[in-house]
Amino acid sequence: MVICDIWSAIGTIVYFAWQLAPAILIWRLRTKDGLSRLGAVLAAMIAIIGTVGAYYIALTSSSSTAPLLLLFSPLYLMGAVLLVFGGDFTIRHSFRRRR
Repeated sequence: MVICDIWSAIGTIVYFAWQLAPAILIWRLRTKDGLSRLGAVLAAMIAIIGTVGAYYIALTSSSSTAPLLLLFSPLYLMGAVLLVFGGDFTIRHSFRRRR
């Protein structure tokens, strides 16, 4: 009984760490000066809206596969964060070249 509770707790921790992966990516990019403040705010807004949307769809949809969205949504959100990073990086470096 205790072993099942331990595995359940470990699974929950791993799941929530996976859900936080986009936020960790944003934080790492921001601390390494990869993202500007505006880029970090935009990426955070995308991550928050995407996570809330995934939870809403998973909790209200009658589809049996809707909860799978919660497993794959961090991948999509990290992809969106990397797109914001690429755009931010390109814009900042194009302005630096013009100076």
